[in-house]
Amino acid sequence: FKRRGNEPAARRNYGDLRIYSLKALAWRRLGQPAAAVAALRQARIIDPLDLGILGTLGDIDNELGNYAAVAARMLQIVVLDERNTVGWDNLIGMYQKRGITPSPVTREGPGGHLDLRHPQLRIEMNTAMLDLVTSLRAAGQLAEADFARERAIHALGCPPEVFGP
Repeated sequence: FKRRGNEPAARRNYGDLRIYSLKALAWRRLGQPAAAVAALRQARIIDPLDLGILGTLGDIDNELGNYAAVAARMLQIVVLDERNTVGWDNLIGMYQKRGITPSPVTREGPGGHLDLRHPQLRIEMNTAMLDLVTSLRAAGQLAEADFARERAIHALGCPPEVFGP
């Protein structure tokens, strides 16, 4: 039977982010990036909106040479926090590092501007927003996932089919 507050949509995953962050740090120092990523994925189930987790995942992707994945992580960060200067700087750096010109990202004050028509940014934005929506759903944050999906479609130009049925 279902008790009040125990419906699947109402469940939340609890735990201590610090434990998973420390596990990830330990695995990284031991040269085990896959294990570090697994620990950080568990942390995202606890808090899919934690920018520190996204940043660390981006760092690991960078170490592994997965630059498109780094860009997708940084896109999530700047979508979640439009004034995150580190996220903007890292995003710009990723496009420069990959020699993508003209850059689809420019800095403006404490934030920046995304050229949502740029083909490479389009691919990475779709990846970023699908990952964000999927992470929110995995955490049981269904209303937040629906909001992120709608924002991705209407404000960021992601096609609805990116998110499936």
